[in-house]
Amino acid sequence: MEMNQFSRGAAPEDLYHKENELYERVWRRVTASQDQTNGIIEASANIEANANMDAMDTRTLVKMPLDATEAKAVNAGAKEEKAPKQDRKYPPETEGKAAGAKMETEAETKTKQEPSTAAAAQQQAEKTAGYMGKNASKEAVCFGPAAAAYESQLQEAIMEELSDCEYYKKMARKFCKWSSTFFSLAKEEFCHAKRFSAAYFLISGICMQPRKFGKTAPMPNLHAVLRSRFLAEQTGEKNYMRLAEETDDPCLQELFMQTAEAEREHAEIIRRLLECSIYS
Repeated sequence: MEMNQFSRGAAPEDLYHKENELYERVWRRVTASQDQTNGIIEASANIEANANMDAMDTRTLVKMPLDATEAKAVNAGAKEEKAPKQDRKYPPETEGKAAGAKMETEAETKTKQEPSTAAAAQQQAEKTAGYMGKNASKEAVCFGPAAAAYESQLQEAIMEELSDCEYYKKMARKFCKWSSTFFSLAKEEFCHAKRFSAAYFLISGICMQPRKFGKTAPMPNLHAVLRSRFLAEQTGEKNYMRLAEETDDPCLQELFMQTAEAEREHAEIIRRLLECSIYS
């Protein structure tokens, strides 16, 4: 159609003289169609222009170098993200000083401990040597020549313990109510006699086995017998403690002390028996 050759605006007067109304209607349609087409073209152009600008911005951001301040900020943020958080016991400016002071303190402590450790080791060695020497001397003099002076005391102790053993046996037969206790005491007294006999044999080489123990004291009643035995056990304890203090032989001293302790226990047992039977 030739109407596309005309520019937008009013229709020429020499065309469509009588058909102005028709012309106007047709022209409005053509004008509206052109406006719509131009709008679509302009929208497409705008979209393409925006896409080109986005691509240009992306290329610009990638290729454009950062200035010094922005680069420093970016690097600091990256380091904070990568580096793990660490708890500091000291402020950053004093951490190095604290570490140095700690190392110096440890070195001084180690230097002080080395002499003390050496001294402790030497002291322990001397103590061990002294202990070994003491034991060696103890083994050398056990029931040795120093104990030979106590042969007569050992003979008396053997006879005394055997006599006490026989006396407790008779008490067990007469006072049946306490027979188990008296037989137990007699057994312990016999063990004491055997220990003294073994010590006497080691010192003198003579095996002493007496068969007669002499006459035993009479037994009027239980209370009087318990009283006499209580005094006898206390006397035996004192005598054995005195012999243990006098002798220099370690084995003989130990034997006397153990026997004295046993005599003290016997006296305690007899005292309890008397307490139980005093009103019976």
